[in-house]
Amino acid sequence: MLKAKCHSCHTSPQQGGFVFPLLTFEDTRVVTNDGIVRADKMKTAVESGRMPPPPAALTAEEKQALLDWLGTCGQPEPEGQGCECTTPEACP
Repeated sequence: MLKAKCHSCHTSPQQGGFVFPLLTFEDTRVVTNDGIVRADKMKTAVESGRMPPPPAALTAEEKQALLDWLGTCGQPEPEGQGCECTTPEACP
């Protein structure tokens, strides 16, 4: 879901004023300047409906799936089942 809904803006190098990439599991684990893990900030942004913005807005089912994942601290998929990439083009 991150690939489909977030990678077009949260890429590296950053585009459209977005200040951080969300391309890897490690990107979601970064502790921000205010001491909050980025995945927790993602959860707040998704819950409020602020992210992702149109046209990438989530369906109700997608939103719940993402919130469920973020609610479990955004655990990674077993190796080989997730999207560990360095650029959106490299993702399967």
